[in-house]
Amino acid sequence: MINAVLLLVSPGPTWKRLASANRPAWAVLLFSFLPAVCISCAIEAWALAAHGTYEPSFQRVLKIDPTLAMRYGTCQAVFALGSLLLASMFIRNIAVGISVRSSFGQIFKTVAYALSAVYLFRIVDAWDFLNTWLVCGVAAVFVFGVLYTAMPHFIRPDPAKAFGLYLTFAVIVSACLIASHILSYLVLEETLFKGGFGLGFLGF
Repeated sequence: MINAVLLLVSPGPTWKRLASANRPAWAVLLFSFLPAVCISCAIEAWALAAHGTYEPSFQRVLKIDPTLAMRYGTCQAVFALGSLLLASMFIRNIAVGISVRSSFGQIFKTVAYALSAVYLFRIVDAWDFLNTWLVCGVAAVFVFGVLYTAMPHFIRPDPAKAFGLYLTFAVIVSACLIASHILSYLVLEETLFKGGFGLGFLGF
């Protein structure tokens, strides 16, 4: 959690320290990525249930059913995990194709750290008067800023390939982030999983 905050405010020194620590991928997933995502999604779901969401077309706050808010938060967390896995696999395949010697674990950790920082920023989406697409857009821009100094510390590509690989990282992670937000929004609009997950005994 602290690392996620530091990656937002001081990414360069933080990436260097994280690379030196060289934590295993499972530890990054359990102690950095999942806590940041779960806290962000839980706060946003609570805010939706407690305060609703502002609808510009009606110029008023619309109340959200607590069950729908819980479903939205759960889906957002699941989609975030899916984004992490998909982005890591896509980037790994591209890295292999251009002969960049980075393991899947290194790529996975880089994406996980970056997304943990971005999802922590997305807590501001809990404020009902902020446009959710604006927050998502700013979060996607943050991906580029957070990842910029990750390349020399975590991936260590050849200098000739460094900038291209950085752009590949940032574009793929941003695209997965936006795609997960679109799917989450469809859940909130009751276009996706309108009838719940079929887990009525759990409130879903």
